[in-house]
Amino acid sequence: MTLGKLSNLIELNLTDMKIRGEMPQFLANLTQLSSLVIYSNELVGQIPSWLMNLTKLTSLELTENQLHGMIPSAISQLKYLEWLNLDGNNLSSEVELDIFLKLQNLVVLELSGNKLTVVTKNITNATLPKFKVLGLESCNMKEFPNLLQFQDELELLFFDNDKIQGEKPTWFWNNTNENIREVQLGNNFLIGFEQHPDVIPWRSLLILDLSFNRLQGSLPIPPLSTIVYEVTGNSLSGEIPPSIICHNSSLKFLDLSNNNLSGTIPQCLPSFSDSLLVLNLSHNNFHGTIPNMIGINLKMIDLSQNQLHGLVPRSLENCTMLEILLLGNNQMEGTFPSWLGALPKLQVLIL
Repeated sequence: MTLGKLSNLIELNLTDMKIRGEMPQFLANLTQLSSLVIYSNELVGQIPSWLMNLTKLTSLELTENQLHGMIPSAISQLKYLEWLNLDGNNLSSEVELDIFLKLQNLVVLELSGNKLTVVTKNITNATLPKFKVLGLESCNMKEFPNLLQFQDELELLFFDNDKIQGEKPTWFWNNTNENIREVQLGNNFLIGFEQHPDVIPWRSLLILDLSFNRLQGSLPIPPLSTIVYEVTGNSLSGEIPPSIICHNSSLKFLDLSNNNLSGTIPQCLPSFSDSLLVLNLSHNNFHGTIPNMIGINLKMIDLSQNQLHGLVPRSLENCTMLEILLLGNNQMEGTFPSWLGALPKLQVLIL
């Protein structure tokens, strides 16, 4: 019996099956399907119109194929759809975000990694889908869609590699602060904040990427829940607020490199470095000495291209997991720290 004759089938997962060619026509017969997953195959052609006949779909995932052309506006007819993932194809043309807002049950929308231009309208009606995941990476967006004002259940937000300009609007901070766990805003043209928060008010945040924008002013302080914090490649200035390093026992990845930050590296670093895996403060204007670091889990330390002086701290010999240590282009003094040769995993050393 072929799959096309299984007319009562409700779930079909064809992940990584090396399926080639256009979407199989027999799928049109499976009108009872609630979940269709054709992930990581070699599908080509356009999204077929007959797909809209599968009116009971709640989940549609066509991720990582080679589909091209438009996203048909008729996709808004799939009124039970909760999960739509079209990531990693070659879909192109302009698409209005409005067509997805008609899907009242939609909680996951992933359009990243295509060649789309997503355009939005000013939303005044708060009767919208309540998204948990909104993935619009590399979608040529020029502004934050104001529908975010009404999203108080959002958990994952991917707007990196877009063309978003100007300042983050004040309302951007006002919602989703209970649930949001990951925010990716890297590689845009953001310059700052309409209202600079003392501490970013997303209390469950784990990952925040603001790298490679044009942010100016003082360093935004992430909440204590943050594990990964990246702001490399901006024009941020001022000192590192001690609260980022001294009170956050969760942080594992801290990258403040390629900014205009100054002052000294907070001396409370030893109490913080146990949790840290990666510390990158390179290409700034830090001065003073390097604090003692005793982080047993540290794998990378990059303090290069600053104005640091003094001795290489002997406490680094306790960082037994260290693989990369970059201290070049500073004003370090003393004799060569030969004791670094005892570090069992050290692979890259630049003094």
